[in-house]
Amino acid sequence: MGQGGGQRRHGGEEGVPPLEWAVSLLGAALVLSSLGYLGWQAVGERTTPPDIVADVRSARPRGSGWLIGVEVRNSGGSTAAAVEIRGRLEQAGTLVEESAVTLDYLPAASSRRIGLIFQHDPTCCDLRVLAEGYAEP
Repeated sequence: MGQGGGQRRHGGEEGVPPLEWAVSLLGAALVLSSLGYLGWQAVGERTTPPDIVADVRSARPRGSGWLIGVEVRNSGGSTAAAVEIRGRLEQAGTLVEESAVTLDYLPAASSRRIGLIFQHDPTCCDLRVLAEGYAEP
């Protein structure tokens, strides 16, 4: 008795149970596949630049002006920073008003909703919303 009452395992008496082997192999496979996926993401998808598109989703009166809801998507393979989105109201080729928003961060394969605020009713003019530029983070 002098060993504190705990059970002792002797090296050669028992082998590792099959269930323990199976769980260990499953864990190793999950870790390796996760590392492989992260490596592929880091190397493979960063080679394509951001592809940024801005689409108007809504226009509603707001106080003394108009709120234009815009969805900005990056379907490219890398992140864009300082994304400049500009909305322009034009009438017969003449600029009536413009509004801009800068998104700090737009990850690859993601979208964000923004609002552009105008004083003029957008139904009076041609409304154009464009992504004008970005920086690499």
